[in-house]
Amino acid sequence: MISRIFLRFRGDVGKDISSGPLSDRIRECAAGLARGKSCDVALEVGVGEGLLAKSVIDGGSVRTLVGVDVLKQQLIEAGLRIRGDNPSKDGGIFSGRLKVVVARGETLPFKEGAFNLAITVNTLHNQPSWDEASVILGAVCNVVRFGGSVIFDIRNRRDPLIYTAYRFSTIIDPSTRRLPVNAYSISRVKGRLTELGFDVVKKVPIRYRFWPIPSGFLIEAVRIKK
Repeated sequence: MISRIFLRFRGDVGKDISSGPLSDRIRECAAGLARGKSCDVALEVGVGEGLLAKSVIDGGSVRTLVGVDVLKQQLIEAGLRIRGDNPSKDGGIFSGRLKVVVARGETLPFKEGAFNLAITVNTLHNQPSWDEASVILGAVCNVVRFGGSVIFDIRNRRDPLIYTAYRFSTIIDPSTRRLPVNAYSISRVKGRLTELGFDVVKKVPIRYRFWPIPSGFLIEAVRIKK
């Protein structure tokens, strides 16, 4: 039973590596929030195969999306997904309205306040601990300008299904030793955002089917301090 729960919540079942019932739902909600933001250039950290990037770009409110990932092959797939463009081999690649950059989330190669909007979804839960996730969240928030927004998600530590599945993940599936899964408390996340000078304006509960407890939260926060 736990094994079946874990495979559903892990977020890597389906045609694409980043697909899965919970991951797809989070991505869908994030795309809806992003479509309500009109800006010339936005950032997505952990762009992967471009599933969210395509929705954001096709939505029309973002003129150019800068996608960051550590895996170059996934960036190539993202370029192919978005209007069938094939990125060049150079760093800082343009593919239509998508610019991709090979970089790590904790060391983003952008100036402070470079973007009106920054997004990272289905990323923080794959960090070894909250310490690493907190560093990435800080780096993403740092490149958002005053009055701009960050959109991200967490898996809910208070959901017993998520907590149990993630706690025993290495027993159920040894591959998670290479790609960990973790859930965090919303209070800890809000505290970190306050430290970074951000105010939460939206907290969207993400539920799995008919389960009453949110399995995750999609959060939008606005930078109110430099």
